[in-house]
Amino acid sequence: VLLRVIDGRQPHSRGYTLVELARLMKKLGAESARNMDGGGSTTMAGLNKKDAFKVLNLPSDGVQRQIADGIAVTYDLRIARR
Repeated sequence: VLLRVIDGRQPHSRGYTLVELARLMKKLGAESARNMDGGGSTTMAGLNKKDAFKVLNLPSDGVQRQIADGIAVTYDLRIARR
């Protein structure tokens, strides 16, 4: 599973077009891909190097927006250690 967030509308990133995103996913080895969101609410959060939960990208508004839905990817350490 590949998860990618592209920051947009900022000095460091103009974002990607859907064609650019498709080319990137193909280059990364994706067999199929889905664009889940292309707006300013796009946020990737997870654990940092100190195991603290935080926003990992730079949302275009400068802060995380409140959202109604999301996707969570988790794993069970008991299974991962087998």
